[in-house]
Amino acid sequence: MGINRKFLTFAIFAALFSITACKKETKMKTYVSSAETLNIKVRDTKPDQTVSAKDIKSHGHAEDGEICVLFGYGFNSENFYSQIIRNLDTLYGLEENDGMILPLIFPDEMKKISSLRETLNARNIRGVVILGAPEGTNYVFARLQDEYDGKIPYPVFSLFPQDDILGQESTCDFVLEYERKVEEESMEEQILQQIDSDASEIIMRTIAFIINCEEPLAPDSSLHGFVQKIVGNRKVNRYMDSETLIPSSNHFVIERTEGSES
Repeated sequence: MGINRKFLTFAIFAALFSITACKKETKMKTYVSSAETLNIKVRDTKPDQTVSAKDIKSHGHAEDGEICVLFGYGFNSENFYSQIIRNLDTLYGLEENDGMILPLIFPDEMKKISSLRETLNARNIRGVVILGAPEGTNYVFARLQDEYDGKIPYPVFSLFPQDDILGQESTCDFVLEYERKVEEESMEEQILQQIDSDASEIIMRTIAFIINCEEPLAPDSSLHGFVQKIVGNRKVNRYMDSETLIPSSNHFVIERTEGSES
């Protein structure tokens, strides 16, 4: 018995409609690393799509907003900087080529950290990642908070800062560093944390979060979980003041592993 042509036409139309509809469903992208997956909402993505880091190259341009990455203490060496920049250029493009990443090296490109505020105000910024924040960085963002009535309109994440910690906590969405020994915390001078092999992956995940996320950072009750996903396998704890034993709301530490130093 031959197939009814009207029925066949209807079946083909229904199938095409179904495929088209599926493309407009849940907007979710998965950033995959060697540690664990990080699910984040993005625009115009097929539902349940899984991609690797090399697949998430953004086709956005500087006018869509730039991610400023400040390379401070511990991150401004030529070897480390060149490696990260190559990865970021491949994935997102650099601002100098109309890409999304605006890299700044301290102190090579800015003798005073206070000049960062002027740079950010002159650009269309969609997020800032501070690596090894130098002393006084928190004053820059405190002034920006004042200019925006208390809330900077883009996320500011601080990784492994050398700046005043309380100042970092009050001006950034979250602060992440390596766990320190009690005797290290009691020392007045700042300790340059040794950057281990996981740092590059953490940086890439952090930037991917800012670029892919449509919504504001999770509220405090969920913030710990998001930071843990960004870090990966190594356990993340809320920072607890050694004297008051009060846990911080947005300051986290990566637990030491055997043989690691920070």
